[in-house]
Amino acid sequence: MRSSQAVDTVKELIWDPGAPDSAARSELKAALSQWKLLPYSNLTSAFDRVTASYVEKMSAQTHLVYSSTPVWLVGVKKLNWDSDFFGIGGIGRLEPLVSVSVAALSPDAIASGVEVINRSVDQARQMGLKQLSAPVHCSDSLTHRCLEQSGFRLMDSIVTYNLNDFSRLDSVVDPCLRKAELTDMSALSEISGECFANRLYNVNRFNSDPQFPSAKVREMYSLWLENSFKAGLADIVFTYVLDGNPVGFITATLPTKEDLSLGFKIGRIPLNAVHPNYHGKGVYTKLVKAAVNWLRSQNVEVIEIKTQLPNAGVHRTWSRLGAHNTCSSHTFHLNLT
Repeated sequence: MRSSQAVDTVKELIWDPGAPDSAARSELKAALSQWKLLPYSNLTSAFDRVTASYVEKMSAQTHLVYSSTPVWLVGVKKLNWDSDFFGIGGIGRLEPLVSVSVAALSPDAIASGVEVINRSVDQARQMGLKQLSAPVHCSDSLTHRCLEQSGFRLMDSIVTYNLNDFSRLDSVVDPCLRKAELTDMSALSEISGECFANRLYNVNRFNSDPQFPSAKVREMYSLWLENSFKAGLADIVFTYVLDGNPVGFITATLPTKEDLSLGFKIGRIPLNAVHPNYHGKGVYTKLVKAAVNWLRSQNVEVIEIKTQLPNAGVHRTWSRLGAHNTCSSHTFHLNLT
């Protein structure tokens, strides 16, 4: 049953990105400062700067649903690339998704959360969306429960590592390692598609959701690798070659303009995979060291890697290098068809 108090305090937060002193903008910034998945919040306590940066990037097309007692804030936005690629209608995300209730799991907190999420789902339907994802910090059990009561289902869990101490690295160069070339792209594209579409090797939110056709999931990860070469999704790609054949790859990116404007020199590892026949042979560790050494040579101060929770080998590799788990999140999905 919905609490009358929860229903009465839920509203759409109308804000103008060009009005820096509006009351709605103040409410938005206050809620975002408590958001556990706010970008960069795992690297700094300077919430004012990162909150302001996030607000400046928010589109006026993001619909915000807000509750003041207790505070909930949910944004609904369409993911244009995903919608066009998968062809199943509009695909969207609930972001930001913020609860700052101090009464964790109380009936009123749950009622407010369910009401705000249901209002957000109604908004998504009005926008023509057919599928919603919702990333939530692993510790936020209140939001997990509210999403489940609104029909969302858990699809995957992501762990984020940061490496800023490079003392455990060595400079040994493996002769099988080299910078990938365009002639490698076809083989590496096959590896990427197989490793991320096949649930034997990786469990992610795309191959866990029947709403995404498996052939399109494979195509998406193959295309991601190809665009790392052709569309600048990576600044460098390394490959490991045995008997003349590429058997694995790792991509790396340099800090973005936004990173640098906020004072962060962050390198990232967006995509990496090893052919299943070569799992457990140390290939991944050698690829990681190559990427880290290259990023380090580019004056990167911290390296970020995200991986799914079941990927035990990835966790071991980065932990051995001294990386620290700085954030973990669950992703929930809702089929709106």
